[in-house]
Amino acid sequence: MNEKDILLKKNFSLAITNHKNKNYKLAESYYNQVLVINPQHTKSFYNLGLLFYEIKNSERAMSYFEKVLKIEPEYKDANYNLGMIFYELGENLKAITCYEKEIQNNPQHTNACNNLGIIFYQLGERNKAKNFYEKAIQIDSNFKRAHNNLGILFYDIRETEKAVNCFKKVLKIDPEHKEANYSLGKIYQGMGRQILAVDNYQKSLINRSQIDFEIGKEIDKKLRPATAFFFLELTNKCNFHCEFCPSDSQTRLQGFMELSLVKKIFDEISQKKIVKQVALHLMGEPTLHPKLHDILTYAKSKNVKIALTTNGSTLVKKKVPKLLDSISGKIVASLMTPTEETYKIRGDVRLSWDRYIDNFRLLIQEHLKKISRGDKIAYQIIIRIMVTEKSIKGKVKVLESSKDIQDSYNEWSDFVGATEKELGLKPFKRPEIDSARTFSLLGEYEEMSYNLQKGITIQFWRAFTFANSRVSEEYKLESPKKTQYCPHPFTDFGVLWNGDVSLCCLDYDGTLKVGNVKKHSVEDVLKNIGSKKLRASMYGLEKLHPTCQKCQSRPVEKT
Repeated sequence: MNEKDILLKKNFSLAITNHKNKNYKLAESYYNQVLVINPQHTKSFYNLGLLFYEIKNSERAMSYFEKVLKIEPEYKDANYNLGMIFYELGENLKAITCYEKEIQNNPQHTNACNNLGIIFYQLGERNKAKNFYEKAIQIDSNFKRAHNNLGILFYDIRETEKAVNCFKKVLKIDPEHKEANYSLGKIYQGMGRQILAVDNYQKSLINRSQIDFEIGKEIDKKLRPATAFFFLELTNKCNFHCEFCPSDSQTRLQGFMELSLVKKIFDEISQKKIVKQVALHLMGEPTLHPKLHDILTYAKSKNVKIALTTNGSTLVKKKVPKLLDSISGKIVASLMTPTEETYKIRGDVRLSWDRYIDNFRLLIQEHLKKISRGDKIAYQIIIRIMVTEKSIKGKVKVLESSKDIQDSYNEWSDFVGATEKELGLKPFKRPEIDSARTFSLLGEYEEMSYNLQKGITIQFWRAFTFANSRVSEEYKLESPKKTQYCPHPFTDFGVLWNGDVSLCCLDYDGTLKVGNVKKHSVEDVLKNIGSKKLRASMYGLEKLHPTCQKCQSRPVEKT
């Protein structure tokens, strides 16, 4: 070995050591010294790509991986890493190309197969997604991520039994897998198997080992804080008057959450990874908040995914492009009034029916414009339409037959198709729906969803999911026939506009508040004695809260 080779080996060794110790500047310096000696040293280029990826400098990481591939096109994992960067940047087509090249060079690359499945699933191409998930599993039968993703896909297409089997396979490999436990909990809850649902939900929550609660002398390890659903109420004011919503029945003061408090909450979520997504909804219409753009922009800067639910009344031409650029997560535009008749009952009197519908069309149009320009898409749009089997006193007629569902689907599908043609986009292959099957399945599931375009989903949703005895007599649910457990205090929590924390998304008047995040952290409130006692009551360890006693879906106390 000559002197040059010895120096190269020494510098590369020092680069590796400093890289492992996260001394990134020194590591970069030594890698560059190696490249001075040998400008074709692919390992140094590759490691520099990894280094800059670790410090979240995607542009420089990309440049180094590209240099590797220029020298050695089949270099292991270079295309894969490049694909991950493109995916994170929202460049799905480029990511697909990179992953496909990696698989071509390395057919046994499970992660590349799985990631391709994820992209195709997000693009609405479920058959392709399924094939890649299954390919990953064929390579590695213990690849739990692929099993979990396949389960999500099966659940999405309502093949529940297959979904359950997938999640059980994940849990056989990893009994503590949070996502699989949560998904099983959700399925069991939909089946009415509350005990199984709560058990799985508990296993999905964070910081399990740190939060064993003591209720008197009894220690119950199941009483862990709610972290599955986080509702952030920007305001409890609303410009609609829906008869199934208790908005008009509130006795608490109305107002808007302060921007400083929103930022405080997002800072904690970002730092502690409490939840994966924040739903900007509890009561009220969130888009009425005067600082909405600032809120969404700040959430995006903190990598906090948002689920924005809106009645669509404020989606005017000047606001929609700004909204789509600022949000990361999903926009649920709820068309709760898909007929002029129901709009007159529920809608904003200041906005005509035609203008209201045009808002939803505008949302779709602006999204398709972004696709046509090749813009980065960081969100999903869901157009939600209510379905009910019967009208109540002639007031709630929405979609009440299979024909209604089919007509509604066709109307929106045709609109998307016409817009595609106008913008010169390649037609999206939209599914042909069996409206009769959709209608019948809505008796078992909360919703049925169909992709209209990349990033656009139409969803038919059961009206009675809003049912609550505290709203009106017509919407009463049947009292439970046997003992059951309410999962909400274990899975849900909401922060009201004034900072109060409630452990139930049905708690429209804030009577179940267990603390306030103005003075305390979210995590501390979820762990305090008030939260513990409320959860304990659901196991019969404490007397049920008066609000819970009035709830039609309440648990029956143990005797």
